[in-house]
Amino acid sequence: MYEIDWKMVVDISQVISSAAVAVVFGYIVKTFLWARRSDQIELAEGVFGEMQRELHREV
Repeated sequence: MYEIDWKMVVDISQVISSAAVAVVFGYIVKTFLWARRSDQIELAEGVFGEMQRELHREV
């Protein structure tokens, strides 16, 4: 039978859980930073949309 190296299993699970926590924390921080600038983003999206319409009109 195979011997299970429990220390390695614990190390791998800690790495996976640390990565998951880092991803969730990064997503939360990014979401709050974007939420603070949501007005600027909506303005930029409006300008970008206008630019796209102008490009399609010229073509």
